[in-house]
Amino acid sequence: MTNAKAKVLCVDDDPDLLLINSSLLQLAGHQVLAASNGNECLAIVRQENPDLVLLDVMLPDISGYDVCKRIKTDPELQDTFVILISGMQISSESQIKGLETGADGYIVRPISTHEFLARVQAMIRIKHTEMALRRSMERYQMLVETMNEGLGVLDKNGIITFVNEKICDMMGCAKDEIIGRPATDFIDGNDLNKYKEHFEAHRQGVFIPFELTCVRKDGQKVYTIISPRPMLDDRGNFTGAFAVISDITTRRDAEEAIRKLNEELEQRVIERTRQLEAVVEELEGEIIERKRVEDALKENEEKFSAITITATDAVILMNDKGKISYWNPAAEKIFGYTNEEALEKELHLLIVPEEYYKAFQEGFRFFQATGKGPVIGKTLEFMAVRKDGTVFPIEISISVINVRGKWEAVGIIRDITERKLDEKTFIQYAERLQTLSSRLIEVQEAERRLIAQELHDEIGQSLTGLKLYLENIAALPAEEMTSKLGDILTLVQELMSKLRNMSLDLRPSMLDDLGLLPALLWHFERYITQTNVHVRFNHNGLNMRFNTDIETAAYRIVQEALTNVARHAHVSEVKVLVTANQDTLEIHVEDNGRGFDYDAINDSANTAGIKWMQERLSLLGGYLKIDSAPGEGTRLSARIPVKNKSAERWTEQCAK
Repeated sequence: MTNAKAKVLCVDDDPDLLLINSSLLQLAGHQVLAASNGNECLAIVRQENPDLVLLDVMLPDISGYDVCKRIKTDPELQDTFVILISGMQISSESQIKGLETGADGYIVRPISTHEFLARVQAMIRIKHTEMALRRSMERYQMLVETMNEGLGVLDKNGIITFVNEKICDMMGCAKDEIIGRPATDFIDGNDLNKYKEHFEAHRQGVFIPFELTCVRKDGQKVYTIISPRPMLDDRGNFTGAFAVISDITTRRDAEEAIRKLNEELEQRVIERTRQLEAVVEELEGEIIERKRVEDALKENEEKFSAITITATDAVILMNDKGKISYWNPAAEKIFGYTNEEALEKELHLLIVPEEYYKAFQEGFRFFQATGKGPVIGKTLEFMAVRKDGTVFPIEISISVINVRGKWEAVGIIRDITERKLDEKTFIQYAERLQTLSSRLIEVQEAERRLIAQELHDEIGQSLTGLKLYLENIAALPAEEMTSKLGDILTLVQELMSKLRNMSLDLRPSMLDDLGLLPALLWHFERYITQTNVHVRFNHNGLNMRFNTDIETAAYRIVQEALTNVARHAHVSEVKVLVTANQDTLEIHVEDNGRGFDYDAINDSANTAGIKWMQERLSLLGGYLKIDSAPGEGTRLSARIPVKNKSAERWTEQCAK
């Protein structure tokens, strides 16, 4: 080990011994101060704050014992190491007396030069090691108490021995209300068996992250992810575990809100469907489914390293010059800079826009002078920038420590892009719900108008004619009535045919009786007759029945797509391809007509039909893609999962 250099004060009333000791220490590379009595010694110690004092026991004014005691009882000097040295007071009692005054060592003369230097050097190493340990402990404590995640420690029996402030916030308890109690006191009863199984696995050396529901002091549930790590003794025996605990209650709440939104959407669809069923009895419902000092120093460094390495948030230390001094793996992942690239760089490397950093510089100058600032101890949100230039939202909390009179800052940074996306998704769901509700009302009113018009124009007229005809023949003789019955039967047959066509327009019965393929073929035949647009139809895998919701959605999407072709494409032919396998059903409708600017149309208010198709597919776990441009025709593609599982992202086909 390289000898540590230090500032040493030699105190001796013998000038020759003082000169010898000072020269030896200077030759060894140390900075040496000298004093010849006790009062002079105390004055130099207070002024120079040396690392080590070599103090003669016999001094002309104050005994070395008293000088040592004064040094060790002064709060500002108690960290100064003192070695008593004497050639007269050499008895065991004298040495014991010296150590009882607080001395860190006792040297008896005569002593060889090598032993003298070795003992001084050993004491200096201990001094430096203790200072490093203290600094490490301060940094470790600061990190643990300011990290965004909870940190807890259990002994081998599952008793809580440590928690940080984050866990106290999670559970709504003070530390003394948590430490010393079994962890099971804070776990929801439904998750106790899960916790016990995982803790038993910890004893066997298996540490896997898992979700756990905890209960706050006020009874509220807290949903968490537990990321455990083992604690082992020198023989490798399990002595307990510590874990990083992430609060995912907000995420769970967002998921629950989306689930309720989906349920509300489904209920509204069901209610609208039932309203239509009340008007037309034949219309069936649709239901949508969805080691001493050095060992201690090493242990603390390992703990610090373990926490920062396993942390999912970026942990950044900044020195008093505003330069980055520590950069954990999560920071590398979030910002894209390696540890070598980030160290000794200024924080503006991460901050965007530039005016944010100017404000930060002003705040940092105030922080350098006082160790205080308006953002210390708070959690803030602002925009950051990665190495590749990507701007993204972050959440940051900053805390400070004083190390040997210099301030250092620690920042815990979390990428909140996903949370912001969840908020955006929630808003989009609300907008889609409003659009779909409007569309359902529009469809309902249109169906009612159509039914009313058909009943008045077609059925009503036929019934009126039948009534008049019956009134006319009522006055005829019996033999003439018989000859008129054929005309009455003809009118009744026409009336039945019109009622049947109305029923088929609302929902073809063969879709329920025979399945998707016959219903599509029947619809194509009627469509060609009504629009003079020829349908070139190809299919594969439709020789089986599907879930009612899937068959209905497929039929309605084809129906809506063909209606749009007839209204807008101005073509004489359209291609339809429907294929299915054990996983998915796909629909492709293509024409070479006028086409349209899809982005412009999709941003307008006149896209109820497209949004209706998107919502119907979304509720079934499917996806819709439309490719179109003015003069280049239109291609509609849809995919529906056949079995009740989430559809895979249609990345390759739907990527822009």
